[in-house]
Amino acid sequence: MIHFLQWLRSFSFMHTLRGRLTSFYIVSTLCAFALLAFLFSVVFFVTLHNQIDHHIHVVINEAKQIVETYRGEERDRLLKNLVSTQGMTVVLLSPDGSPVLQTNSPDISIVTEHQMQKLMIAGERGNTKPVHFRVGDMTFASVTVRESPGEGVLGVGYSTAVIEKTFRSIVVLILGVMFATLVILAVIGSQLVKRALNPLEQIAQTVQHITSSRGLSLRVDETHLTKELETIVMSMNTMLGRLQRVFTKEHEFFSDAAHTLKTPLAVLRSHIERELPETSTRRQPLIETIDAMVRTINDLLLISRIETQGDMKLQRVNTSNIMEELAELAETLGAEKRLNIQKNIQKNIVLLADPHMMRRALGNVVHNAVTHSKIGGTITLSTFRAQNNHRVDMRIEDTGVGIAKRDLPRVFNRFYRGTGVITKGSGLGLAMTKAIVEHMSGTVALWSKRGKGTRVTVSFHSLS
Repeated sequence: MIHFLQWLRSFSFMHTLRGRLTSFYIVSTLCAFALLAFLFSVVFFVTLHNQIDHHIHVVINEAKQIVETYRGEERDRLLKNLVSTQGMTVVLLSPDGSPVLQTNSPDISIVTEHQMQKLMIAGERGNTKPVHFRVGDMTFASVTVRESPGEGVLGVGYSTAVIEKTFRSIVVLILGVMFATLVILAVIGSQLVKRALNPLEQIAQTVQHITSSRGLSLRVDETHLTKELETIVMSMNTMLGRLQRVFTKEHEFFSDAAHTLKTPLAVLRSHIERELPETSTRRQPLIETIDAMVRTINDLLLISRIETQGDMKLQRVNTSNIMEELAELAETLGAEKRLNIQKNIQKNIVLLADPHMMRRALGNVVHNAVTHSKIGGTITLSTFRAQNNHRVDMRIEDTGVGIAKRDLPRVFNRFYRGTGVITKGSGLGLAMTKAIVEHMSGTVALWSKRGKGTRVTVSFHSLS
């Protein structure tokens, strides 16, 4: 049974709750059937042999009465009538052990010398009551009778071969019926389990959809649920409602704050341009600072709009061309550092995406690669199909300073900048990239090692 369970676990469906419950149901039913079959077999086997012993006991008492009452041909005729039952034999032995009479049904052979010796040994005890014993596939009863000129031995035997053959046939029939019943119950049980777990699958699908699309407005259907699942679903829907309100307020705050700050910054920039002459050393740094703040505000508004409204126009986009454009951008931005830009871009890879947002997302990664690369470093841009053409990967890899291990879990957080970073930036680039890519049903994976470089892989499902 342990090996059977280990064999079941090797199948993929055993990794699901439905598979495990169905397997438990089948194994439990199988164990119950096996126990019932074993108990039935034992009871049936014992009952058969008890019936045989009882029948032999009745026959030998009748035969004893015939031997002690009748003589000659009439006695022989009456004893032969007793073996009309299939598998029966009657033998009468003289006091010296020689057979006086032996009659048996046609389906069995005559009593052997060995069996006669066993009958004599049992009869020598002077038993007036039948003694039961087995020799091979024969069950015998032996009793002492008066046989001139002394006491002889009367034996009645019954062959158990026919009974045991019938018993095996019945057991095979029962096992066949049980197996067929088990298959039917397994199918019915699997469907019942599937129906019972259907609400859980709906919950899982809803959660997956919320995770992939961030659609917090979705709710799990609360109809046709058990009491236990009803409590879980109601709690989950309540939690989703609260999360939706929290995220809505957060996005409203970012949006309101951004719009509120943009006006005074524009006014401040106008005052600086008007009041400070172009020759002033303070004029340009102040304008650059204000412009950086405006860019940060615009980035926040963009992220907020993506996460709340998903304002994207998806269309068929040749991502190979986009990566070629970004490679040219990397060459331009990295000219001062004399960066080596390498390309491994497969041609004509088409995805369903927003081209402007795709350039924005990948452009942030390219900008980071250039910013954090060492002089004379290498940046490699790759586009290729993976997983038997079911996935498209766009990869940007640099040989820059890398990211500390403790910073890796937080690099996609807003405003987060790694420890020891001295370059300018708002910390919104990767957060924006992740928001854009995930809204287009893609994924972003980042690998980095301090002093070795960074590799960012953006993946989408292939249209083909």
